[in-house]
Amino acid sequence: MPRRDRFCRCAGLITLLTAWCLLAACRDVDPESGSPVLLETYLRFIEEDPPPSSARGRLFASSSLFDWRPASPPGCLQIWPKRPGEETFRLDHRIARLSWESDRVLISVPGPVEAETVDRIDLEVKSLAGRPDRVGAAALLWKSRRQKFAARRMLDDPAARPAGDDAWLYRFPLGSHPAWRGQVAELRLVLSPSVGSPLALCSLQGVAEELRPEKLPELLRDGLKVDFAGQTRTALPGLPGVAVEGPLRLPRGAELRFAFALPPTVRRPVTFSAALEREDASGLELFQATLSPEPHAAWHHAAVDLSAFAGLQVRLRLETAAEGQIEPERGFPLWGNPEVLAARLDPSR
Repeated sequence: MPRRDRFCRCAGLITLLTAWCLLAACRDVDPESGSPVLLETYLRFIEEDPPPSSARGRLFASSSLFDWRPASPPGCLQIWPKRPGEETFRLDHRIARLSWESDRVLISVPGPVEAETVDRIDLEVKSLAGRPDRVGAAALLWKSRRQKFAARRMLDDPAARPAGDDAWLYRFPLGSHPAWRGQVAELRLVLSPSVGSPLALCSLQGVAEELRPEKLPELLRDGLKVDFAGQTRTALPGLPGVAVEGPLRLPRGAELRFAFALPPTVRRPVTFSAALEREDASGLELFQATLSPEPHAAWHHAAVDLSAFAGLQVRLRLETAAEGQIEPERGFPLWGNPEVLAARLDPSR
């Protein structure tokens, strides 16, 4: 299915689901209450435990684009330990190069690899001395023909995850990296094995991830935990053209609080806006801000005083607009923990 069609299908489903959840969450609001009133679409308090499986893993389906394995000898190729030096080997139909230093091994693999089609690269290694507690850290670097390897084109995975039968898997989510684009001429993997742990290279896989709209109800139920710069928020996807809105009677001293963010994979400026619509259909813009793509995402925070509308039945609307089309497979704008808080009442008065 073309990406544009998948986006439209996803947007339509989100419209129905968010409308239903906002109606359910906001229908019983007491304007005199001193308790927080929450817009609970996708939301859970961040003190709760996250879902047992990642929301991204449920929302996106993975498919293999390539699976490169050592050709001679077939199977897994021992790459550590070795004396310092260099040699070549066949990885599928490519001639790759191994280089050894005192405390690490470098694996250089020629391209081309079309970055726009690959969302993740997985490296599988195997312990040749039983299952150790750990096998060391790894990093992935890449460059085009005219570039040199650089830290800004690098991802690291400090700890491999067990993959069965003494195998370990390093995972590099390249689709979320702003420098992963264009035609990649060479990949370089840098492994720093644990001392005394013989390792073999088994495979290098390129993986594509595709949005699964049928999984959105599950995401609505469990919430989406997103961490930027060490700050975790329960996040609501802000797909452009899909307003998240719902009715609510504003309590006394109400204040709208929320965070918003733009993942580095969204490579277009996005405008975030919040608006209020009264019963007479007159509207009022409460907030607007535009974020441009940045190498490192961060949560931005905002608060809007709604005390002037205490006791009124209104409709709150959160929406985004992008300068061009956004591919949700690569990422989307995010609203973090939107909530309407009421003034705490003083019991002595």
